Amino acid sequence: MNHKIDAVMIDTSIYHKNQCDFEGITKSIIPMLLQLLEANNITLLTHPVLESEIKKHIGESELVSRIGNFQTSLRKYNKQLQMIDVSTEDLIRKLDELEIEKRLDDKFSFFYKRAVSVPYVPAQEIFEDYFNANPPFSATGDKKAEFPDAFILKGIIEYCKNNVNSTVLIISDDSDWKRTLEGNKQIVQVDSFEAAMLLLWEQLDDKSNLYEMLISQTQSDIYTEIADAALSEAFCIDEIDTAEEVDIEKISVVNIDDIIVPLEVTQNSALLQITVTLSADGCAEFLDENRSAWDSEDRCYYFCAYTRLEFRNALAEVNCEVRIHFADDGSFSQAELDSVKLINKWDIALNLDEAETIEKDITDYGEGDYRAEQAEAMENFYNH
Repeated sequence: MNHKIDAVMIDTSIYHKNQCDFEGITKSIIPMLLQLLEANNITLLTHPVLESEIKKHIGESELVSRIGNFQTSLRKYNKQLQMIDVSTEDLIRKLDELEIEKRLDDKFSFFYKRAVSVPYVPAQEIFEDYFNANPPFSATGDKKAEFPDAFILKGIIEYCKNNVNSTVLIISDDSDWKRTLEGNKQIVQVDSFEAAMLLLWEQLDDKSNLYEMLISQTQSDIYTEIADAALSEAFCIDEIDTAEEVDIEKISVVNIDDIIVPLEVTQNSALLQITVTLSADGCAEFLDENRSAWDSEDRCYYFCAYTRLEFRNALAEVNCEVRIHFADDGSFSQAELDSVKLINKWDIALNLDEAETIEKDITDYGEGDYRAEQAEAMENFYNH
């Protein structure tokens, strides 16, 4: 057996975690990894059960569901959109025309048309594992839920037996997959696309020094472009669930993490995924649960206290994609930043542990005033 990766199997859980983004709409790592496999004749493995699961998850992808949620929100604000001469129906129609689910499904089919299916083992073998509580089944829990994975995993093991000189890379964060396949010397397991990319590029052509040099030469531009892009993003605060809106006054990039994930490398450009640390100044107003009074019987607040929080140097980590061009004469000179894309999945989460903060009470009236108004209202009701 050699240690060069010859084949790759990707679990549905990893695709789901990355929104089944086979087109690279939000982040490029799925199509770039699949293109990398094809370009280097590394076999992409599949299974009929796996493909059915992936198609199901494409329909449930956040890229698809967010379009529907956005369309619902547009209808709620129809009157406001009319005030600025924007047609709600036109916007909804344009969103429908995106056909996100079809696009993702088409790209999935495009990439998997060259995939090689692992053997489909007899159901009898799966039931033997089920009744004997062999991995991925266990003696406790919902064992029946593991049947789809059991067929896939058994197929992977059979593929290894039939290809004894091959090394298979498994990309999965499912503990049952890890438990079932651990100990198999033909299998290498990683739990993310990023870890897989680093491993594959190290095998194919380790240019880690080049990536570091390109980032270093364009660092100032990267800092500026990411800070500008971040100002258009939505933010939240880790410690405060009730802060519905966070206003950012100033933002800057203070660090780039040492781990650089290559996504695509050509003769004169590199697409790299990096993680940066942002520092933000701003404020948020929120319901202060610590100072509010909760009625456990009616299960609601009978007095609501509100706080304005001003912060300086709140920190956040965000993943980004940067494309850098350089001279194609082999010198890697004339490095120039071409594009920057933030690939955060949700709002950017701020951490206040190292921030300077000032809290101000902005409650309109105190609890005593509220109780007095409540008593007066009750008295007027009974007098009436």
